Amino acid sequence: MAKEQGNSLAIEWVVGEQSVSHAITTAKSALNAQGFAHVFPQAKSAIPHGWIVVVKTAYKTVTGRVRTSYGCGFSQESARAAEQLAVSDLRAYSWGWKPEYGYDKVEVKRY
Repeated sequence: MAKEQGNSLAIEWVVGEQSVSHAITTAKSALNAQGFAHVFPQAKSAIPHGWIVVVKTAYKTVTGRVRTSYGCGFSQESARAAEQLAVSDLRAYSWGWKPEYGYDKVEVKRY
């Protein structure tokens, strides 16, 4: 996840790496190559096969600032279970977000 001043700017996800730490390094390098300086791992999974869902939202904080945030979820069970985990991840990283603000699914993939 590339972030600046509380906003999530870009996301990179990597699968099929030899380890979770190697996947994180690969994703960070890809975001750095795109010019993003502040990159942080937000979600990871050692599940070899399953579903990934990435959600994105834009909302106004109580101070009136517009924020963009992402959430990532992984599940062996279903895309719906991965979506629920993505929303939980979104809430964990974006304390000002509320469910009534809504979100869009930007990735729904089986890997």
